[in-house]
Amino acid sequence: IWIGSDPKEGQWHLYTAGWGASVINRDEGSIFQEMFLPTSQQGIPVWLENIPDPEFQELGDGLYNANYSTLEERREMMSRALELSMQDGFQVFLIDSQEFTPYRNDLVVVADLAAGPQGAQVAKYTLRYEGKEGGTVKWAQQDLFAEPYNPIAGTNWTFDQAVVNFTETGGVIYDPYTGLVHPDRIESATITMQTGLPVGKSLDWVTLDFADEIVVPDDAWVDWDAEAQKFITAAEAGLNGATAKRKSVVVYPADMFEVNKWHDGSNVEMADFIMSWILTWDRANEKSAIYDEADVPLFEVFKAGFKGMKITSTDPLTVEYYSDTYSTDAELNVFTLWPTWTTGELSFSMAAAANAAEAAGELAYTTDKSSANEVEWTSFIGGPSLEILAAKLDELIANKTVPYEATLGQYITPEQAVARYEALKAFYLDKGHMWTGTGPYYIDQVYMTEKSLVLKNNPEFPDLADRWD
Repeated sequence: IWIGSDPKEGQWHLYTAGWGASVINRDEGSIFQEMFLPTSQQGIPVWLENIPDPEFQELGDGLYNANYSTLEERREMMSRALELSMQDGFQVFLIDSQEFTPYRNDLVVVADLAAGPQGAQVAKYTLRYEGKEGGTVKWAQQDLFAEPYNPIAGTNWTFDQAVVNFTETGGVIYDPYTGLVHPDRIESATITMQTGLPVGKSLDWVTLDFADEIVVPDDAWVDWDAEAQKFITAAEAGLNGATAKRKSVVVYPADMFEVNKWHDGSNVEMADFIMSWILTWDRANEKSAIYDEADVPLFEVFKAGFKGMKITSTDPLTVEYYSDTYSTDAELNVFTLWPTWTTGELSFSMAAAANAAEAAGELAYTTDKSSANEVEWTSFIGGPSLEILAAKLDELIANKTVPYEATLGQYITPEQAVARYEALKAFYLDKGHMWTGTGPYYIDQVYMTEKSLVLKNNPEFPDLADRWD
């Protein structure tokens, strides 16, 4: 990649790596943005430096956001984007490899057809010995701890993500054979699409219907005021009567907040959901204390299709989501609000500590900001970050801090917030790290120098082992 406007002053940068699928991709129209453009959700520095042909940028973003009304229109966009990816693209793919994973004959684990067992989301639910309860598995990988573990912008290396996968759950889970999704933590979903759009469904668990017009409610959240630390409604933004191409409604089980726990023993709470949604907006806002310019291109792509989000009930939790971005599969149009980011789950307490450290200029979620500010790249699993995060937890406890209080104060009290901080601190003192999720395994021991760790069964996990058989 050429960096710099003057050939005498600029520099050539060469980046080499491997890339593996994490799920079966049913719509590869998103790949042009993901693998070539600065608006890529990967957020990799070398991507952000690329200055593509404007037509390629428009097509890549358009395919990602489904800016088409028919499959024929999509085909034409794909055809032209393929040409431009070879003419203007800064990547050259050299090898398309097929890999194998050896394992014991008596070991049972579901493998994803695209990602293998290492990338299969369902592997964590199905790993076991034939006809035997319990036991230990030794899982050898080519590396570990390639980059810091942080859910917002941490390591996305396949071997690290295999560990992350075992520690997390989500609103939905990808089918290892079709690339569609099934309800994991959510109970049901209804998708309403604008009449005429090329969307169909394959699985019975989701309801699909069509409407000539989908109106965004006036009280739906459509924007964020970083200074007042409040969400802005459609009515407040002057968007009364705005319409969308897609509406997703998900309902969680009635006992969701009682049975789902973080690895530090805390119950999953509304504060986890709201904190995660706040960070989606706050990190890309120049007036925020944790503003990160590296997040802006990714946010702008999201914002281009987003039309509104509304929590219609907290008992049971029911979430409405409005967007002009859509998939041709109804199942993939489900929006859950579960606090899972690109590289892991993010609890309220983890986020509060990391935000405090970032606002103080001591840590940064992204590698771009950490390099630019010459501070540590936030890690919840090891290194100098942990002492900084621990100090911030102590400050949060002492001050009984409810971050973003104007909004989060509606969902958590100072006393409840302190209980969450103290639970994470106790977990850190016991395990030596702060990586917590809600999945069937938790990280019990970490050996950064030796590049190994121990995962143990989470006794509080609510699902039985045969749920996904």
